[in-house]
Amino acid sequence: MRKFKFLFRDKKWWEAIKISHDFAYTYVDKALEFRKRYLESKNSGKKSLSEDDDRHPYVLLHEMAKETDDRDNLRSQIIHIFIAGHDSTAITVGHVFFHLCRNPEVYEKLHAEVKALDEELTFESLKSMRYLQYAIKETEICVEPLRL
Repeated sequence: MRKFKFLFRDKKWWEAIKISHDFAYTYVDKALEFRKRYLESKNSGKKSLSEDDDRHPYVLLHEMAKETDDRDNLRSQIIHIFIAGHDSTAITVGHVFFHLCRNPEVYEKLHAEVKALDEELTFESLKSMRYLQYAIKETEICVEPLRL
């Protein structure tokens, strides 16, 4: 359809966009509530919610909300951050599998390490698997020149 593509409206495409925007708006609305509380505490002279308080971790969306209350802008920003994080993770995982397929002895050693784990797989248990960490870091080194 080339230049007449604007005449075709893909209903599934627009439904998928609405679902992703609604999901993002859930967190944007929470950030805007944070902004409201932040501005109230700042205007009242009280210590702000995030200053020198170790109980409040750094939340990027909250920091962006301090600068703007534009709901659509905040939604777009977090969706772009999510996409970038998703793509880099997908590229790394794809390269890990590519290199494992080419090196069956590495795959076998990694498989043995995972099978030897007697506990449930958690983020902490994955971080403790040294050979897995080596394989991921080695893959990241191989991928790094491709990111330039």
